[in-house]
Amino acid sequence: MSVGETSGPIHPVPTERSGYRYQFYTKHHGLDRSASQWLPSLTHDQEFEVFNTADRLDFSDEVGRLYGLRPRSPDGSVQELGTRAEQIAEFPNARANEAWHGYPIWPPGDQERRRGELCRPSETVFVEMEESGVLTHGERKSLEKGRHP
Repeated sequence: MSVGETSGPIHPVPTERSGYRYQFYTKHHGLDRSASQWLPSLTHDQEFEVFNTADRLDFSDEVGRLYGLRPRSPDGSVQELGTRAEQIAEFPNARANEAWHGYPIWPPGDQERRRGELCRPSETVFVEMEESGVLTHGERKSLEKGRHP
């Protein structure tokens, strides 16, 4: 599948902090069922807000990938954003002058490896999320271990 077949619309607004553009890949919206999928109920604006918040709070790893979560649910819990119960999204670095994109990663209980690396943020990212108040200590520990908080 070529990039042209998977690329979709670009969000009309750049991120607040870095001015990044965001593209919605159809691959992660039902086109390719072998790829991780955003929840169908999640709007493009809600998906973009996960990315915008990840950039604003700089939830990045050592190679510059960003990671994000949805805002808490009304009951205060960490919400799912993917069809396999994923609660964290990854946004790989975009090439210069290209829009970023993202997808749900690492569903709880899934220790599957992709290209030799664990499909989850580094401990540094989880610590950043806890220090910013996005996750509690207990939620961070649960997610690091691959469990729902």
